[in-house]
Order: sequence, then C-alpha cells, then structure tokens
Amino acid sequence: MQGHLDAESGEWVPCSHDFMIRKTQLSMKKLRGLKKQEIEAVNEFCTGVKKTLGSNLVELKLFGSKARGEGSRDSDIDVAVVVRRRNAGAWDRIMDIAFDVNLKWGVYISPRVLESRSLKDPKWRVTGFVKNLQREGIPL
Repeated sequence: MQGHLDAESGEWVPCSHDFMIRKTQLSMKKLRGLKKQEIEAVNEFCTGVKKTLGSNLVELKLFGSKARGEGSRDSDIDVAVVVRRRNAGAWDRIMDIAFDVNLKWGVYISPRVLESRSLKDPKWRVTGFVKNLQREGIPL
C-alpha cells in the first residue's frame, strides 16, 4: 500500500494514492489564504496540539483574515483551539507549541483557546467573535 512519511514522527503512514491526492487538494483549497510555509507551520502546530491534548481537544479552526484569504504578509495566523476543559496547563502547552513553531517557520500563529461549552452558551454564541468563527472558521 502507498503512503507517506509523517513529518513529525518520521513514521510511515499507509494510505491510497487517490486519498493522498484528494487530501492534498482539499488542504490547499481550504487554506488558499496561506503560503506554503504557513501551511507547513499550521500542520506542525496542529499535530503538536493533537498529540498534547489528546481527548481534551474538540477541534481546531483557522479563522480571521488568513481564513478569508484577506491576510497581508504581516497578518497573524488565527487558530481556535476548542477544548473540553480549559486549564492553565493546557493553555501553557499550546502556547509553547505555537512559540516553537513560530520560531522554526518564521510565522505568527496566534492560538485562541476556548472551551466547547462557551461556544454553545447563549450569552457567548451571539457575540461577533463566535458568529465569525462559526461562519468563516476552516476546520484543520
């Protein structure tokens, strides 16, 4: 079976060639507002967050000017990190991952850590931030 090497772990990930092509095309289409270097950085950030948070992670979403395809070269890369339970330890680990990735790739990933219940809360879900996140957020 065909596959690819995972950039983070160096392990072989088996998958069909057709799936790899579709996945790559979808990623490039979804992330049209990002340069190749930024896509690599976001992928590395997401991989680190997924490994670190495990089952506490609900979802990751790109949002803001980069998600809309309106970002400038100085724009940050806004990523919503939706967790089941927010705690200082999780926030610190996410910020450490972002710092390391930003330094390595020369980008500025700006994570926003949110509890999933806050996105459903009647007071918060009517805010402009949550509405924009739901409207323009791109799942990562």
